Amino acid sequence: MVAANSGRVHNYMGDAFLALFGVSNEPEPTVAAIRAGLGVLEIARDLNHYVERHYNKSFRVSVGVPYREAAFGLLGAEDTARETAIADVVDVASRLETANKEVGTNTLVSEAVGRVAEARSTSAEASSSICGARSAG
Repeated sequence: MVAANSGRVHNYMGDAFLALFGVSNEPEPTVAAIRAGLGVLEIARDLNHYVERHYNKSFRVSVGVPYREAAFGLLGAEDTARETAIADVVDVASRLETANKEVGTNTLVSEAVGRVAEARSTSAEASSSICGARSAG
């Protein structure tokens, strides 16, 4: 779902992942991130129905979508360098995702993303720039 919306899964952290949007200067990275986040939730909902039916277990997935510019590039020694994003927006994505449990939601977006979505919804759509998702069971 991330790649289908021009994003990159940047990092896996336990049961969570961080996806980046706008790294390759694609148009409307905010819209792409929101679409990807909503798509992840839809896939997780369908998978959760299957897991409940066959294993009598369930899980919860939540998404946090902030928007800000970040520095992106190679970091590390020549033989161990890897692509990374550096900015507080990475932490904000994690905080938004985590806050879903506290407020009883499955998707939270930053104020900047909300403004973009609101502007787009007056004409058609919605989305973001960095998207963090986590499952909780």
